[in-house]
Amino acid sequence: MSNASTLRVLAARSIVPQTVTAVRFFGISVLDLTAGIVEAQLNNMELYIRGIRAADALHVASAIQFDAEVVISVDEDVLKLDGVILNSSGIPIKFCDTDVALNVL
Repeated sequence: MSNASTLRVLAARSIVPQTVTAVRFFGISVLDLTAGIVEAQLNNMELYIRGIRAADALHVASAIQFDAEVVISVDEDVLKLDGVILNSSGIPIKFCDTDVALNVL
């Protein structure tokens, strides 16, 4: 298929309107990724030692910064952080799979 890369770009771009629609429909707050969160992620030795990948570590650092109580993930390494990572109020964050999250939320 000669235009496969063009089709991929179009498919990738459709995520933006889908995200905006979901945000509006479910009343989700969009949080800012700041330099402070990136710095916190880089300085978090627990995430580094546990080998949490950069993108996942940014999600966790954001959860800490924004005082999250629950993080929903399907990543096994992230799920192992359950009760280990504290939010900015000092409360352990619950890391759970999507199936468990239905009961938690």
